[in-house]
Amino acid sequence: MTIMYAANFFLCGIMMSLMIAGIIISAITPDMEKWKRKFFIALFTILTLLVITYLIDSFTLLCSNAAIVERIAVFFEYFFIPLNIFMVTLFLLHCCGDSWHKSKFFYSELIVYVVFLILLATTQFTGIFYYITDENIFYRNELHTILIGQMVIMAFINLIAVIKRRKMLSKKYYAAFIVNTLSMMFAILFHTIIFNPLVVAIGIILSALGMFVIILIDHIENFLRQQHEILGQQANILVLQMRPHFIYNTMTSIYYLCSQNPKQAQKVMLDFTNYLRKNFMAITHKGTILFSILP
Repeated sequence: MTIMYAANFFLCGIMMSLMIAGIIISAITPDMEKWKRKFFIALFTILTLLVITYLIDSFTLLCSNAAIVERIAVFFEYFFIPLNIFMVTLFLLHCCGDSWHKSKFFYSELIVYVVFLILLATTQFTGIFYYITDENIFYRNELHTILIGQMVIMAFINLIAVIKRRKMLSKKYYAAFIVNTLSMMFAILFHTIIFNPLVVAIGIILSALGMFVIILIDHIENFLRQQHEILGQQANILVLQMRPHFIYNTMTSIYYLCSQNPKQAQKVMLDFTNYLRKNFMAITHKGTILFSILP
């Protein structure tokens, strides 16, 4: 039993570290859209709170007289999971450019979410779906599947919405939403078969991390592509703005040399031509610039 508790605390520590890392990476990633940055910070913050509730839950199991704390912890365990699903709904609408107040998909998700909250609040007073004894023991009733079913419905609505909007999403974003939604559905369904809240938390967190990593990779690729394009544009500008006064002065010198020293004028003209050619090559070169091509 002690080994099981130690394993729970160890897993919670790993998950909390990953969530904190997600918050930090979201905050410091350059050029990330402000809305997306806030979304991932909020998402990882909620998941961090979810892990904290599991830690509290694990601690209360070591005490036989902490039933009230256990009830509060379990309530928030159930509360945070559908909230995470609903946030993904809002993120999908944002990525597709849909207005939430005109979206049937949004209202369908909202109705199921509100029904879940009502059922969750009801069971706190009636114990219709689950209850916790004074000895701090958790029991599920036969109707517990109805409560979990609301989460499955929310995840399924998200899945249908993602598939319908696949043409409005890039390949990476589509993959990110599919990975998130399917992982979440699997974790919740697993919860109905084998009751293990920590495993559900791990599944939820991995689904969020999977979505975040795919979107982060897409963002980094776009960022590097933009930087490459900016460098190319800067090179073109440099070509257009290459020292016009220097060119004017050189051509003037060659003009006077043509009458005073024609051979020297030819040599200067050849040197100047080579100089221009090598400068244009160096400025417009897209790979490594060798010292041998520099003037």
